Amino acid sequence: MAGEEERNYRVGLGVVTLEGLFQDLLGEALTASWTTGATVTRYRRRWTLSKIHSQTTDSIVGQIGFVGENEVTTLFFDYDTGDFVRGGAPSGVLVPFAIRLSDGLVAYQLRPGMVREESFAGALAALLNTTPNEYVWSVEAAVDFRSWDEWRSEVDSVTSFAFRLDKPNPHYDDDWRVEDLIENLQLEYARLAGKALDERGVNTDDEFFRQALDHVLREYGRAAVDGQTADGKESTWVKVKGMAASVMARLTVRAVGAEEIPEEELVSVLQSERVGHSRMDVRVLEGEFGDEP
Repeated sequence: MAGEEERNYRVGLGVVTLEGLFQDLLGEALTASWTTGATVTRYRRRWTLSKIHSQTTDSIVGQIGFVGENEVTTLFFDYDTGDFVRGGAPSGVLVPFAIRLSDGLVAYQLRPGMVREESFAGALAALLNTTPNEYVWSVEAAVDFRSWDEWRSEVDSVTSFAFRLDKPNPHYDDDWRVEDLIENLQLEYARLAGKALDERGVNTDDEFFRQALDHVLREYGRAAVDGQTADGKESTWVKVKGMAASVMARLTVRAVGAEEIPEEELVSVLQSERVGHSRMDVRVLEGEFGDEP
């Protein structure tokens, strides 16, 4: 097909769960909550849910997509067919996904700079919750627990970071640069973010970076740090208050396809992934990475 070539696709993993005491089969609950053409607006993006593309006893497959409020687009949702349609030029973003019905594991396409874990999780949960029924859905990122030192030894360089530094109670310990920043400016919290200048990466041994990291590790804020391995794979380390540090579960899939990953590749990921991933609510990270407008 036109536009198809061998590509590297980035795939994120999450967990779709039912909240409350309901014990219905996941597939039946998803079907009951899946409204073709459902829409929600989040961060000036209007997200829409496609029809179910395929469903078996093992998985259910579909797409979500959005167009920014200020964009001129050739990506449309056709309510007659229940699916997305592109015009002559690409615009807007589609995110194919597949859900494993045995445990709710979801594999979906990450779109660098546009769709990361927190934006996908928030949008899919909101879309499933638009249907007025007894089901309440949550979507969380699948993660693997990892300390800072463990993760830093796995990546060749740090490419970017985002810290939220909260005013502590009771003290700053030895993090005097963080103290100067917050106290001198009379802040409730400060955000510190940066992107590496070149392939050498961020200098994580710098005193300011080390103090900001220490402040977060002492439970006064949160952090998301992006890195790259020697073979070019991306990785994100996350620390959220009250939770152990972790690494977002991501995969690289090489396949022949168009801009969107072939949906059968997502099903294959689900078939090969282990059961029992840890999970983390990434809603607290929305807006920290700059993905949302």
